[in-house]
Amino acid sequence: MSAAGPDAGAGRPDVEFLVEAVGRRLPRPLAFDAGADGTGPVDGHPLAAEVRALRAGGSASLPWLTGEGYAWFTLAPSHEDLRRAVADLRAWVFPSLGWEDRIRPIVRPGQETGALGARLIAVSPAGYLRWHTTRKGGERVMGRLLQMRRLDGRRPVHRSASRPGLFELRHRFQIALGVGDRAAAEAALKAIDVGQLDGAANTGFMRMRLLTAFGDDAEVVSDPDLPMLLQMRLPTRVRSAVLAAHHRRLLGPLEASGHLADALRLYLVDLDDLLGDQIDAVAADQPDEDPCVVRLVAYRHARRGDKAALARMAEAEPADQVLRQLLASLAPTDADGPTEGGTAAEIGAPAAASGPPLPAATERPAPQVEAVREPTAVAEAADRPTLGWAGLYDAFRGQRWDEIDAFLSRHQDAAPTFEGGLADAPSTSPEEVADALLEVSTSPDLPSGAAVNERFDRLVQVAVELGAPARPRPEFRAVYAALLALLVERRRGQLVKQDGVLVLVLAGAVLAVGGPEGADEAVSALRSWWAAMRVRSRLPWLLEALDLLSETVVVDGSPEAEAATSLWVDGVDLIRRDATGVMPGEIAHWRRLGARLGFDAPTLVDQLGDADAAGAASAPDPLRDLPVRRVAIVTLLERAANAAREELVERTDADILIVCEHVACAATDTARSADVILFAYGVNTHAVYRAFDGVRDRLEYVTGRGASSIVMALERWASQRRL
Repeated sequence: MSAAGPDAGAGRPDVEFLVEAVGRRLPRPLAFDAGADGTGPVDGHPLAAEVRALRAGGSASLPWLTGEGYAWFTLAPSHEDLRRAVADLRAWVFPSLGWEDRIRPIVRPGQETGALGARLIAVSPAGYLRWHTTRKGGERVMGRLLQMRRLDGRRPVHRSASRPGLFELRHRFQIALGVGDRAAAEAALKAIDVGQLDGAANTGFMRMRLLTAFGDDAEVVSDPDLPMLLQMRLPTRVRSAVLAAHHRRLLGPLEASGHLADALRLYLVDLDDLLGDQIDAVAADQPDEDPCVVRLVAYRHARRGDKAALARMAEAEPADQVLRQLLASLAPTDADGPTEGGTAAEIGAPAAASGPPLPAATERPAPQVEAVREPTAVAEAADRPTLGWAGLYDAFRGQRWDEIDAFLSRHQDAAPTFEGGLADAPSTSPEEVADALLEVSTSPDLPSGAAVNERFDRLVQVAVELGAPARPRPEFRAVYAALLALLVERRRGQLVKQDGVLVLVLAGAVLAVGGPEGADEAVSALRSWWAAMRVRSRLPWLLEALDLLSETVVVDGSPEAEAATSLWVDGVDLIRRDATGVMPGEIAHWRRLGARLGFDAPTLVDQLGDADAAGAASAPDPLRDLPVRRVAIVTLLERAANAAREELVERTDADILIVCEHVACAATDTARSADVILFAYGVNTHAVYRAFDGVRDRLEYVTGRGASSIVMALERWASQRRL
């Protein structure tokens, strides 16, 4: 229904003419006198709410008494408002209590006839709907419209100005860097910092990226938090950016003016202790192609007296005179490796440092470099260390699919621990995992296409198993939040049941360990998932989402309570329009949730029918005489599985098998022979999921986590087989 301001149409001649004409034409005792001051009808009249809505400039339906009953017209201020009003009528009135005009239900501008039609178009410029009821049915419709208004009045107003979450802010940050909008990048970073949405280290890393992206090397070098950040394991891009900024700001000008001895001395005195560990990490991870970083590596080798390493660098970069002069500066008697006593600090000014100015690091001719590096590409790939989470962004950017595939296979094939996560995961910090996911998913400079999407989906699955959201742990809070935001962003427009289950599990994990901020993130994610596709096939998912919210975060008057109430109204409205496939057990669950959310008994009866009458007229138990011999329940939550089995053994003669395993084993082999496999996708491992390759046609995915979800999944499966 439209939300026009109060009294937006009050006093308009066309509106008042219609109200007065309708009131005088109604039979007694429904007739009313609008009055010269536009006060009628009085409160309590079944059409009072419709008249108020019309005078307020919103949509409304008014009757016109005819010899055969009532001819109704539904008016609205815009085409979109008219569309919503028609949809409401099809849910509340049509076809049981009324019917649309069989000749011309929608009257568009120019199609109206007579003086009354002209008045109607003047009030409803986008057109109006014509429909009919009998005289007796019309009085029932007036009561139904009043109930519709009352329920709509209880629908909470959607808060469009919600606080953005970490994923959205980091996405804004990445886009701002990509388009060169420093103000937007700083605003996103400030929002993350002020809201304490991320750790101090991650915020510091983002600040370094911002400064280097806009060439503010002076700010990087003088940043007061830099010494603290350099004590940590930096993401590859941040490390390269910080090192390159130091070279450009401090060493590059000395090199360009021909004062290599002063540059080396500055590095030895001021930079080696500060940057040495990070420079070593460059070679430990993978070769860096930034010429500024390459030169810092050369200074590090000179500091250690590693003539052999410098010789290899000079051979690979024949056009870089700085590398050659640093090599020449080492004494001829130096060993071909790092020395214990003789270092560049003992050498003094390099003999080859005098002469004409040296070319800047950024002026290195690209063709010669490529010609030298190309023959050694295979060797460099062979020498490159095993890919980890911190290097994933660079691997995706470089399209190093073999390394990425090896990383994914290594993690997916690893045996999971019983505490959740993977056997080789203890050395991986959750923050590193979350940062890798956000970098790969939000960066605008990554390639696109099927190869990237398929590997990213596998990466998400690896992160899910690593974090084990079915048994949430506080230290993995950042991983859960990142995965939830990514999944909603990428998959909300698809009707893949497994994705919906995973959204619920991740939202539950964020609610469990995320505190108040986690509640905001989870509610926002659930609303976004539902709003993307408000269709009947997602009703079981919405039921589980409301169950999750009502049991965890709903407090009367809170934003979460408003969100849950609005979602419940949405779901019930969809059921009223088309209840096909909605089982009696699910209707009962909707009724219980409505009561939990504060709806009174008359509202529940009006929306979902009388529970006693529904029970007396309900269809037979869909599980009675179930034509199966064995049902398998596959979930890691053994308590829920046992509770579901206790109910199922009373309702069916089938053998109920429970599988609570982390890897494929004899139990999963036995479950493969079941007639139906109730698979709790969100609380199982990928290894167990793969154990059912070849029998996926017998999988029925369990939407939630509890016993009722398992039972309802089997009821849905049985009902579909009987259609």
